[in-house]
Amino acid sequence: MHAKVSRRANLRAAAAGFLLCGACGRFAKGETGLWWHVMKAHLSSVVDAKETAARASEAIQLYDAAAGRHTWHAASMEPPLAPAEEPRRPLSRTLRAAQTGDLAALRALAAEGQWDANERDRNGATPLLWAAGGGHLGVVRFLVEEAGVDAADLQTGRRGYAGRSALHWACRNGHVGVAAYLVGKGCAKDIATQDGTTPFHFAAWQGRKDVCDFLAHEGTGAGGACDVRHSNSYGCNAALWCAQGVGGADFCAYLHGLGVDFGVANRNGHSAVHKAAQRGAVDVVEWLMEAVVRHGAAHPDPAGNYARFFGADVDGHIPSELAALEGHASLAARLREIERHFDPHGKPEPDARPAGPEEASAEPGGGTDAID
Repeated sequence: MHAKVSRRANLRAAAAGFLLCGACGRFAKGETGLWWHVMKAHLSSVVDAKETAARASEAIQLYDAAAGRHTWHAASMEPPLAPAEEPRRPLSRTLRAAQTGDLAALRALAAEGQWDANERDRNGATPLLWAAGGGHLGVVRFLVEEAGVDAADLQTGRRGYAGRSALHWACRNGHVGVAAYLVGKGCAKDIATQDGTTPFHFAAWQGRKDVCDFLAHEGTGAGGACDVRHSNSYGCNAALWCAQGVGGADFCAYLHGLGVDFGVANRNGHSAVHKAAQRGAVDVVEWLMEAVVRHGAAHPDPAGNYARFFGADVDGHIPSELAALEGHASLAARLREIERHFDPHGKPEPDARPAGPEEASAEPGGGTDAID
């Protein structure tokens, strides 16, 4: 499918830094805006959405010498097949039993020799990961204690799944009993994915207070308390996960009390304000203003403090623009009021890395996780 857009509209948009979505014909500002739109509107994974945006950015412009104008090569903007449209293979009997917590079925399959305790689905998840994500402690115990599965075994695969453990899935979905069991079996609280994301990050993103309490305090299992200030390889710490998550301002305040730093910006130049702006989280923005931004402004460099929270990211977007791109008009207007008080165009270092799979949040979660 190719979107039908007039040449004039195309050229105006291109001149202003906007890119065309080949699936629906909407324009988005820059690669960041387009990959975010493709991920949200067309249910694409972060990786596929970014590939689509990159292709759109590099789309061939053909100069029609006779007409004296440019045209766009629409084929280069064709988006990949969205996950919802991808042919899905049904789960095997083993994986389905682990997903649903059917311990009797697993025992029967094991007795018949018709199972593989370490089988992987198309996203690299094993029966242990499915059971942990579903909160099925009995199945988790069976797999670890009777089937000999490694409690710290890691997920393989693409789309940001690489390196997730059963502890990541248990913490993401709020199963503190399973998390405690896995830690007791030697799974480190700070076990990290391939991109450095920890179980605490996932718990913060999903607003799982019981899990965060368990991870953040001494007394249970390997390694004592987790590192609540840890950032992954994209520069995202628990504050950025929370700001784009489901817990709202109250959960942000809770994490702040644990010592999580809400003053960081990731390698894409996104602060917690940028993240909240993308999600339309008005309450989080207002809490950040009162509890973090204005408090920090009392320091010797208030202008620098404001710029850190409200400045342009590596693609030139300020929070109000990110909110507007997602259709959060009232929040965009509120952010513009704040941004008027300082120069928002100080950009991060030019060699900063782009933000990665954790921003799917979309990513993590949404419709692209292997275990929901």
